[in-house]
Amino acid sequence: MSGQDGYVAADALAALAILGLAVSGLAAGLFTLGRGELATTNTVARAVSLRSAAGEFARLLRDEGPFRSDASAAEGLLGTSGRLEFPCDAGRCAARAEDGRLVLVDALGVARAIRLPGVGPVRFAYVGSQGSSDHWPPPAAPPPAPSWQPLQAIVVEDEATGRALFVGRVAVQQAFDCEFDTLTQDCRRTGS
Repeated sequence: MSGQDGYVAADALAALAILGLAVSGLAAGLFTLGRGELATTNTVARAVSLRSAAGEFARLLRDEGPFRSDASAAEGLLGTSGRLEFPCDAGRCAARAEDGRLVLVDALGVARAIRLPGVGPVRFAYVGSQGSSDHWPPPAAPPPAPSWQPLQAIVVEDEATGRALFVGRVAVQQAFDCEFDTLTQDCRRTGS
């Protein structure tokens, strides 16, 4: 018999080391793949939540307005970076920006909180025809700008980054009995 009939301990250890490296490489790859899948799942869940919140916010604002900067508190929209309210149906609708969530209040006073995962504090920004402001109504612009402006949209922003999360559009159409006067830059009611 020759001395080459079996494996020596060194051969077995080398085979086990190679097998161990292959298994650890496979495990590391699966771990990385799992982390990537989790990150993708979280990103998709966040996008779905933001889209749902945007839809709820749009429903709150639907068919409301137009809101002018010179309207009285009773008939106009009042807003700060943390809260807004306006007349709707038979009551007052409102929205509050809280830590990582948006609280919407309908005309009946029913509040519903919408969680915004992955987002810290949020705030409102108001976009009018003369620019953006952190409150509504904004201060009047100096002449020759018109003395009032319509509210066009309300932006929900991430407070830390200032990045817009979503936008709620507001009706900017005047009432059907309005005739726009180019001299005064305002609505002139026609007789009915």
